[in-house]
Amino acid sequence: MRIELHLARDFVRSLHPPRFIYVVLFVIWGAFLTPHYNLYYLALELVALFLGLAICGYALDELKGRHLMTSFSDRHLKVRAAIGAVVGGVIGVYLSFLTTWWFLVCVALALFFAVAYNYETLGAHSLWAFCLSWGFFPVVGSTLLQAWPYFGLRELAVSCAFGSVAAVMGLFHIRAYGFRPCPVSKSCKELAHYKSIGPPWGGNESNFERVCHGMPCNLRLSIMAAKPIRTLAKHQLWTQTAILVALTAAIAAWRVLG
Repeated sequence: MRIELHLARDFVRSLHPPRFIYVVLFVIWGAFLTPHYNLYYLALELVALFLGLAICGYALDELKGRHLMTSFSDRHLKVRAAIGAVVGGVIGVYLSFLTTWWFLVCVALALFFAVAYNYETLGAHSLWAFCLSWGFFPVVGSTLLQAWPYFGLRELAVSCAFGSVAAVMGLFHIRAYGFRPCPVSKSCKELAHYKSIGPPWGGNESNFERVCHGMPCNLRLSIMAAKPIRTLAKHQLWTQTAILVALTAAIAAWRVLG
């Protein structure tokens, strides 16, 4: 029983909440920007997102650096990533068949960033890639899917505006909580300490390496090891997530019931 609970906990941690929740909310934003929406398309899009990002992308992220120190084997993570990419891609192609083949561009970009960003390859592990893939493209792609064949300049402008807001939120998210790619070598002696105290908000070691960038090594360690600092960071992140979820739920209820 303890083994099952441990594996379940590792699986939930590997989904990177609340970052994945943010992307889900941005997809919902895009869907409800259109006068007419299709809940069937939205449901399929969210399933594809879960498979492509949470199952495939975050498995590659864990495979690359073992940031969360889960008990999953390399083989398990590779199989999980392959299944997520293939099934998520098939759903994306199916949605393109139902609406427009232009949506295939969104599917291709989503798979590219899910693999390249999380596996830190092809130069895609960067600030601009995170903001585009995490905020901008989910909104624009969701609006394209829902608005077709009436997707025109007005829909493009509105979706780009809201997508830019989502991208800026991603930028502040990174700046506030340290989700920035870090060039610090894995041999850095600080990493052993970061792993011993554990990431407070479900992120990886680079969070700690960048939050107090520029401070002396011992001062950074003292600050990030302090329990009040770690608890405050965790509570702030989840509080902001809860507010965004409540706001999105209110908008969705207004659109569906209104």
